[in-house]
Amino acid sequence: MGRIAAELSLPSLAVRAFSRALKGQPDHLPAAYELAKALHLAGRARMASKVAARAIEFGATEPLLAELARGDAPPPPPKVETPLGWIAPPGGAESPAGPDPCRGVFLVVGSSYCGSTLLNLLLGAHPSIASGGELHWLIRAFEEERRQEGRCAFCRDACEVWTADLRASLHAGNLYRETARVLNKPFICDASKMPDWSRFMAPLVPTPRVRILLVKHPLRHVASFVEKARRKDSMSSMADIDHVLQQLANLYAWAQQEPVDVLMRYEDLVADPRAVLTPVLARFGLDYDPAMENWRAITHHQIGGNAGPRSQIAPKSRPTGGFLQRKYNRKDIFLDDSFAAILTPEEIDRIVAHPLAQAMCAEFGYEPRITALVDERMRELDVAEGEASLRAAPAPLDMSFEPYGGLCFLARMELMPQHRYIASVANHEKDHRRSTLVLMEDGRPLGPAHTSGNVVRAQGGGRYTHWKDVLIFSTPDNSDPNTNGRAYSIGLCD
Repeated sequence: MGRIAAELSLPSLAVRAFSRALKGQPDHLPAAYELAKALHLAGRARMASKVAARAIEFGATEPLLAELARGDAPPPPPKVETPLGWIAPPGGAESPAGPDPCRGVFLVVGSSYCGSTLLNLLLGAHPSIASGGELHWLIRAFEEERRQEGRCAFCRDACEVWTADLRASLHAGNLYRETARVLNKPFICDASKMPDWSRFMAPLVPTPRVRILLVKHPLRHVASFVEKARRKDSMSSMADIDHVLQQLANLYAWAQQEPVDVLMRYEDLVADPRAVLTPVLARFGLDYDPAMENWRAITHHQIGGNAGPRSQIAPKSRPTGGFLQRKYNRKDIFLDDSFAAILTPEEIDRIVAHPLAQAMCAEFGYEPRITALVDERMRELDVAEGEASLRAAPAPLDMSFEPYGGLCFLARMELMPQHRYIASVANHEKDHRRSTLVLMEDGRPLGPAHTSGNVVRAQGGGRYTHWKDVLIFSTPDNSDPNTNGRAYSIGLCD
């Protein structure tokens, strides 16, 4: 196994994970899937079939595994020049005709949940920088992966920028060139993150790049993996704190085998984006632009990325689960201190004392133990507490409101700390007038309440209804509540 992995130029971390997967350890089945693809692309069909069959035997369900196990998966595309599964140009580096519209790339390297989506969106709000996102998905060798992941994260298949024809024409040699062209900006942020991607692209694309290693405090970083592992079976290995810390340590070591131009801490970025990004922009002769502070209002066409920051721009692009939805139910850049709500005190102590976490803190200038700031938005009140809270004072609707057709908007009550009580009094099919909620604009009650959704949509004028877990409403002058500068809140009838 080690000899084959070396031939395929796979990192040592992957070798260990793949070896465990071959032994049938369920936590490493995703690694078995990646190995099967890598072997298939490298022309080792028999071993790819063996790995795929073993993964299926132990419960893996990823696409293409059945075809790989039978040995009848489509042959590798002729343009594929890498076992890692990206499409390279025929014959290596391409010599484009005419001037290259891409003058430089901000290449973000790091782990999942490091803050790269936020960084991509901030840079992409600059008039000269395109928020490319996880561009590697556009040239994945397997068509199903390209179709699912390699499309605009906001527009999906309806995107007029990343059209099907354009995506089908892409490979490593023209990826940056075409991204700059279609997004009409001379610089690109590529937040693909993987060190392997950085190594793969370097000899194929001569475009100047600034390589940014984005890091995060181990407590915050580990908590993000643990939270996802607890709600997604395929990520169950990430609930193992030792495993996550080893993954992070290996990634940082692997990432720094190439020169790092900028070492950026997530915490510094959210604390003062201007101070952190100004010297980064200067590497390409760019100045900080105030437009970057309006990052939520800019039209982005990024590929992939974390659904949390994306939902701050497009509310319909919501992350999975009420916990994450409440966390990202805000319009500002914020420091993610949810580790205190995810990890037990014992788990926090264990991470703080872990040698790998201490080594990362020493390398990147962190104090091992940090104190989380309490975010009231993350609290979940029980029914009695929720009622008492709303009777004591109106609760602000500090969220993005979703257009719902006509003059109508949605406010999702599940994002409120009082959501348990709110759900208990909501209107439903058997009682259309049960809710006691009062919607207010700048402290003034709106209405009439209990208006059907169709009437709210057609007539607006401040009408609303509280239906199940949403508030369907309009504004008195039928303006957009997201941009009219007024504050909305809910209280209870006397």
